[in-house]
Amino acid sequence: QYNSISILLSTSTDMSAVTGYLFNYRALGDYSIWKIINNDWINNTGSSTAIKGWTPSSFVNENLNAWNILKIVRAGNNYSFYINNHLVKSFSDATYDPRLIILTFFNDNKSIEIQYDYVRLDVGAALGLMPADATSVSNPVAGQDHTGARK
Repeated sequence: QYNSISILLSTSTDMSAVTGYLFNYRALGDYSIWKIINNDWINNTGSSTAIKGWTPSSFVNENLNAWNILKIVRAGNNYSFYINNHLVKSFSDATYDPRLIILTFFNDNKSIEIQYDYVRLDVGAALGLMPADATSVSNPVAGQDHTGARK
């Protein structure tokens, strides 16, 4: 099993009380989205609920040396999740108001190298405006899946 690369939208930087939304992908070619509920990542306690459990997708570039672009667009309580500019999931949820972005990963072996080519925060998206490169997606519907089928 490969390790996962993640973006966490969090309400706090306290890793002993993580609350928010977690967007993951693995080099196996799958992704998942989780609602994290007061999770203590230091002691591995707490709970999470799958918004979208691990799902195979042809949108994920597979293999350990492949590059992938993860994007989250938030407009108020509406969230849209993209892999390589393909919308994979959108939903509405007013439970949390995450204001922090944390880049993270899960690793079984305790020894891993993670590379980020660039990280961009679009303030327009934070204000509810769609970024220019997301305009090809016409009105994503909250709660709708847009999962690429596996080849």
